[in-house]
Amino acid sequence: MKRHISFPDIEQYRSVVHKVKQKTAYQGVDAEGNVIFDYSIPCPTLNFIGTTKLHGTNASAVKDADELWAQSKDSLIDPVKDNAGFAMFVQKNKEVFEQLFKTINKLDKTIVISGEWCGKGIQKGMSISALPKMFVVFSIAVIENEGGFAVKKWFTKEQVVEIMSHNSLPEIKCIYDFPHWEMEIDFNAPHEYQNELTELTLAVEEECPVGKQLGSTGIGEGIVWKCITEGFLDSGFWFKVKGEKHSAKSKVKTIAPVDVEKINNIKELVEKLTPEWRLEQMCSKTFNTLNGGKIDIKGMGEFIKNMMQDILKEELDTLSASGFTTKDITSTVAAKCRVYLSEQLKDFNK
Repeated sequence: MKRHISFPDIEQYRSVVHKVKQKTAYQGVDAEGNVIFDYSIPCPTLNFIGTTKLHGTNASAVKDADELWAQSKDSLIDPVKDNAGFAMFVQKNKEVFEQLFKTINKLDKTIVISGEWCGKGIQKGMSISALPKMFVVFSIAVIENEGGFAVKKWFTKEQVVEIMSHNSLPEIKCIYDFPHWEMEIDFNAPHEYQNELTELTLAVEEECPVGKQLGSTGIGEGIVWKCITEGFLDSGFWFKVKGEKHSAKSKVKTIAPVDVEKINNIKELVEKLTPEWRLEQMCSKTFNTLNGGKIDIKGMGEFIKNMMQDILKEELDTLSASGFTTKDITSTVAAKCRVYLSEQLKDFNK
């Protein structure tokens, strides 16, 4: 049955960092239905593959057991009510698309071939804007039913490349036939990768590798990164980064470079400011453990507040001499407090 199957919004880097941390820390719910997080659990190191973000319009060809149709990111389209001519393109080349779907060999399922419909007349100012219209496939998904819910199962790079090797139409291309990148990110220190992400993005902005390979020089938009590590394959773990030249025209955010040396110096300072005895003392003050009080995760905010107040009371000269401000150290102190309190809760509940 023909229906619109939306393509997911792609997150920003910081959103993916948050999701990885939450997924890692999640421990289920307690007897009262409260969600339990353990932030002392180390985050994983995940592998990502990056491809050039093309400036066109999102488009998909979809097939179920009965029919083949075209859609934009937001709606169903057809040759009468089209989106930059993509539905007409699908209709004109129906046999080619049918062959691709047949290659996938899941004709009893709904299959979505998604890509960027780009080239002359679709967007302006990009390297690819000077090229003839083309459909560059970047994702293929099968819709599976899990517990009564429709879930997209994304094909791997290798599967997409294999499927697209059966394509016979020059106007249909595969994003993996162009330069792409791989990166391993340790989510215990995600800030350490921001500079590399920025450098790669600026290189793409300076010279679009897709346009260059096809004979058109000029700027590119950025890079889309997809996690390829098992357990994190959902589109919620995709993110996109673009250069400054596009920031005013899109909701996609750039990633600001970070001063790694400064961050490491802050970590070193916080280690000095939060010795075990101070953490223990503030924990006792917060939860009154000397008089039978119980440690409770709900008191995390108060614990962090007490730690910061004690540091500013007793170590203000140390902080001042370091050249850092209260704002500089607050998030790192809070992270140290969260790990400490999570460890205490473990011991307390044994």
